[in-house]
Amino acid sequence: MNHVTRWMVVGLLLSAAGTGCTEVGGSPDGAVPADIGTSPIDVGTQPIDAGTQPVDVGTQPIDAGTQPVDVGTQPVDVGTQPVDVGTQPTDVPRPPADTGPTMFVGDGTIALVAGEGDAVRRQNIAPGESFMPFTSDGIPPYSFSTHRFTIRNLSGAAVVINRVVVTPGTGSRSGEWVLNQPGSTTRVVYDVNNRSVPAMMGTEFGLHFVPVASGPRTATVTVTYNTSRSYTFTIQGRGRDNAVISPNLTVATERTYGRRTQSSLIGAAAADSGGNLYFSQNVTQWSDNFSSNIALARMNTDGTLAWQREWNEQFMQRQPDPGQNAEAGGGGNSVAMGPDGSLFFVGNRSLASTNNTFQGLVARVDPATGNMLWARGILRGTTPSPSLANQGVEAYAVDATLADRVIVAGAAGNGGILLAALSKTDGSLLWGRQLQLTTNGMQSRAHSLAVDAMGNGYLGGFTGDAGTATLIRVTGLNSTAPAVAWSKTVGIGRGGNINHLALDGAGGVVASLDYRGATTQLGVARFSSTGAVLWGRIWDAMNSGDNNNSYAVSVSGASVYLGGRVAIAPFDTTAGEGFAMRVGLADGAWQWGAFYYTGKTTTTISEHRVKAIIPTASGLLVLAQGFPGMNNENHYSGLWYQTTNEGTMFPSGTGSMRLANAVTAGMLMVTDRPAVSLEPLLFVQSATQMHPGTAHVINTSMIWGAPPADVTFVPPAERTANNGRGMALLQRLEVR
Repeated sequence: MNHVTRWMVVGLLLSAAGTGCTEVGGSPDGAVPADIGTSPIDVGTQPIDAGTQPVDVGTQPIDAGTQPVDVGTQPVDVGTQPVDVGTQPTDVPRPPADTGPTMFVGDGTIALVAGEGDAVRRQNIAPGESFMPFTSDGIPPYSFSTHRFTIRNLSGAAVVINRVVVTPGTGSRSGEWVLNQPGSTTRVVYDVNNRSVPAMMGTEFGLHFVPVASGPRTATVTVTYNTSRSYTFTIQGRGRDNAVISPNLTVATERTYGRRTQSSLIGAAAADSGGNLYFSQNVTQWSDNFSSNIALARMNTDGTLAWQREWNEQFMQRQPDPGQNAEAGGGGNSVAMGPDGSLFFVGNRSLASTNNTFQGLVARVDPATGNMLWARGILRGTTPSPSLANQGVEAYAVDATLADRVIVAGAAGNGGILLAALSKTDGSLLWGRQLQLTTNGMQSRAHSLAVDAMGNGYLGGFTGDAGTATLIRVTGLNSTAPAVAWSKTVGIGRGGNINHLALDGAGGVVASLDYRGATTQLGVARFSSTGAVLWGRIWDAMNSGDNNNSYAVSVSGASVYLGGRVAIAPFDTTAGEGFAMRVGLADGAWQWGAFYYTGKTTTTISEHRVKAIIPTASGLLVLAQGFPGMNNENHYSGLWYQTTNEGTMFPSGTGSMRLANAVTAGMLMVTDRPAVSLEPLLFVQSATQMHPGTAHVINTSMIWGAPPADVTFVPPAERTANNGRGMALLQRLEVR
């Protein structure tokens, strides 16, 4: 952060003076700052010619501490016309203190002098000239510098300053250079419209510079005076690092959703044929003070909120995080919309304060109104509220492709994988199955699910015996006799799992690979219907942290989209940024990559994770989880930037060189698993007491309702004081 003062001269005389990082002597009362720094001010060989505009310092002492002011042998002529620098407010015209050069180049009425804090470095800026303050050179994106100007009228008559207009230069963006309250380090709305400046007096304005990209960032400053006269110059700055605004993604609509006093963990999203977006999140202490609830809402195509609902009960209700770390909400398949427009979500419903026995919650919601159509709680056995944890199940994923039924996948309390079919009409259980992948009792889970119109499907998740990911193909999901075609261990490291699946349109499937451990990866792979790896890719394989995570995949035409989180230098490597990448469906070849960045200072940093990336006819719908830093009070919006090939060069390529073959790199190893079969969903109490699985009806009349009134759905610029608390970020993106 830097602060610089400028003086400008209008025929005035426009002059500039300033300081580096801190303004010394400047004050809101408009006093012209005296830059004394920490070193003596030697004006010995640089005389201060006040001409006929004397400076009366009689009652305004300059406190230079213990650093003497050496004025050499050049006396200061203060004449008889004192300038009171102590009581002249910023917006009131006042006489200038002439410490600049005596020769000016201008248009006959207006001239401009700019400087960097002392007379030696002051320079005359002619009309139309470009000027770069040295303190605006090399500002990190979303950091700032400030610059202060004084319009000085040296003519014999009053001058009316009609306006000062700042226009972004070619390649720059509106808002990088803005007119600002002089002397303020924060952005304060300011104008000098139709301000009269008497003869021999002056008035001020400031410029505030916040680059949003690297390289030159310019603006044209036009001072219009006396109605028809103008003085124009170009102000220049330079953004540091290698931030290039993405040529592929542009934000068309952007909204935030949440309660600023509590956190949300973002789940999944689905879109209907009209482009309306339905999204979920785990919310804390919205309507109770005990534990988490599940919220579901709809954003219309025009960016308005259609409805919002919250599932609120006494104990814990949540969509479980496939990563098992509660760092985000449910997996990418925890919300689903069928071809018929039916809308479903799944989660866990706690039955006791211990929060270790769950029903697998499955709910159908009217997409037009948000009203609950039905809700069921799946259990192993028939007891609605069992006392044993192994009677419970957890629902992670749902698919609504089939006409008459919805398929649900998750984890069974006995260590196996849950698979069930429920009627779309009323939620009754058509069949329930469990798949015991392991023989050592270690828990396996299905975190993701994708089903085609013929009743074939894939389960992706985690297998307890290998401690890594698994992929399973099942058939007959549209019948009463589903079966396992094959199962694979997908070796992506300890704790790795498959957290989202999308069909490839050719009988196979594309998987989001959730690499876990001390070093994580952004991974995606395509598998054939036989389980063969068609290709596997990781991005930024040489990263050394745990902030690269995959969350969402989708397939559209000949392309695959991957969403997640990334941490790359020189940007935010602490919390990480939202990530989007597109590769070819046929071969996984690079098409483009982008990351969503808001800055890395304490007041601009925000972690983002892309939890859903949905292609539409007009672009992409994106759901992200945003977590502002603890000191970030109101900066919740950024831009999509082009990924880079390395960390320091500018420009630094497109990011294609970071895309690696996961198979040849030894980071994706797929092996066959022993043959297994689906078994009935039973709770075996004894050899003679075997209780079938059930889907209990849930009365939601007192459970499903509107959230608190202070839950807001607003553009990022309208959200404040959300620092340190998670929220949903929703975007409609144009894609090139």
